[in-house]
Amino acid sequence: MVTKYTLNLDGHLPERTVDDASLVHNGSMTALFEDILARNLILEIQVTGQSMYPSILSGDVVCVRKMPPTQIPKGSIILTRDNFGNLLLHRLIRKNHPKLSDHMQTKGDALSRLDHPVSHKNILGQVITQKRASPPRQFSRNMLSFRWKLLNRLNALNQSITLIIRKLFL
Repeated sequence: MVTKYTLNLDGHLPERTVDDASLVHNGSMTALFEDILARNLILEIQVTGQSMYPSILSGDVVCVRKMPPTQIPKGSIILTRDNFGNLLLHRLIRKNHPKLSDHMQTKGDALSRLDHPVSHKNILGQVITQKRASPPRQFSRNMLSFRWKLLNRLNALNQSITLIIRKLFL
């Protein structure tokens, strides 16, 4: 059985999707998601927000599976928890942070800046499928297929190059 939740890509769980709003404020939803993933179950989340546009649109449904951080390929879209307990669904840009050995670097596709480095313990899982139900483009993607692994890796490379160019010329 898969229970659906709504996750705002920008890191906040909208109160309207939770029967008991106190779950959002005390971190119980994050704990629930962590528990689901720790049991090797697949978590299905309907996302909102624009930080991953155009890869993921508000209303898309993603399935997340627990993966050891060292086995998640660069370019994958991952579910993380920040230091405040907020959940983020962003792309893995760098697997080895230059200053923090047990941290990885993520970034929203539509954002101009990198996220704060993410500790391995705060990486909850990897997106394995994405479904778009809204017309006119309805589809389902297997994010673990060779094609999408390659495209995700190229997207991460593009994000890294863009950041370097911005630092050099802006």
